[in-house]
Amino acid sequence: MWEDVIDSFNVDLEYRVSWERLRKVRLRNLQDMMDEKDLDGLLLTLSYNVRYATDFRPLFGPFYVYDRYAAVVPKKGSPVLFMTEPEIALGCVSKRMPWIKDVRKVYQFSSSLYAVDMWIKNVKEALEDYGLKGGRIGIDYLSFMVYDKLKESMPGTTFVPSFEDLVSVRTIKHPEELKVMIEAVYIAEIGMRAAMDSLRDGIKEYEVGAEALRAMAAAGMEVAPFSPSVRAGGNAAILQRTTTGKRIRPGETVIIDVGAMYGGYCADFNRTTVLGKPNDKQRDMYRALIRAHTKAIEAVAPGVRVSEIDRIVREEIRKSGYPDFPGGTGHGIGMSLGEFPVIPPPSKEMDMELKPGMVFCLEPGIFIPGVAGVKVEDMILVTDKGAEVLTKTPYDEKLLG
Repeated sequence: MWEDVIDSFNVDLEYRVSWERLRKVRLRNLQDMMDEKDLDGLLLTLSYNVRYATDFRPLFGPFYVYDRYAAVVPKKGSPVLFMTEPEIALGCVSKRMPWIKDVRKVYQFSSSLYAVDMWIKNVKEALEDYGLKGGRIGIDYLSFMVYDKLKESMPGTTFVPSFEDLVSVRTIKHPEELKVMIEAVYIAEIGMRAAMDSLRDGIKEYEVGAEALRAMAAAGMEVAPFSPSVRAGGNAAILQRTTTGKRIRPGETVIIDVGAMYGGYCADFNRTTVLGKPNDKQRDMYRALIRAHTKAIEAVAPGVRVSEIDRIVREEIRKSGYPDFPGGTGHGIGMSLGEFPVIPPPSKEMDMELKPGMVFCLEPGIFIPGVAGVKVEDMILVTDKGAEVLTKTPYDEKLLG
């Protein structure tokens, strides 16, 4: 099954993804979760959860909690989509999203207390119309003020925190989801190649990032889930998160991290290169990193716990005489950049067993301030047989040689 998805990589996406099937699968997943958790409905405000339920394409911005949209999902029947008036009045939904049968106006509750009251009024009406008053309603995320007022307006209705349950629903990717994710990977790899091709003496970090963005947008990217991160020289050695105006010079390692969203799904990966000729220390660090990274990927299989993947990475880096990576070594990915599984797990309860259909980013690094920094990140699909590396951009031959 997984091989069929991967082998279809070069086929036009519009002909190989069944969007109707994908919508049905995701709605069924949500309704199965409601059955399991004894919920009568869901109230969703996180943009990726609203999209998972309704397959709408939002007006994007640098946020996940976006009060311009919301959804109510009853245990039986189709979801209700809430959006601002212009998109409804001008026919956006009827012309572009005919599968949405019930769309309603909503006010942006962040603008004023009046808008909060109107938002609650509209949501309450939908819950009542679908017979959910007095039931158990799962919610993903609400501010305290909105939650408190909503609960006050609907006595007898129980609102249940369901954030983690919704993350769990999204953890195992259906083959139709994987098809879209592979397209997102393809676009991100175009951005990576454009960034690498732009490297030259004196170019600024943010100019390299701009080349990646331009190429990904031209390839059909909806939005970048994060700004391209380009870190060179001293910035790479301290894992500087923000791309700056630093000019890249020969002999410096350059860490490039890019991501793309397509069809609501994210891709995220990272490569390290060097401008010009690397020195022996840079080569040794990079080889040690790739050995650890590769050994961890080889250990990926159904039933293996994420803590074991993390242990392998760290142990191999230490064996090579380098310091432990200060942070997590991986994260799940899908409709958001932060999904299950989390590597390493923050608690024993989160120490998940890998299962076929999980997709995660493995991203170890070695950083020595004043010397160099190297990092690598790949998107890994867990299959019945082991690991399939979805990101195909080669590792740097100059640093491996």
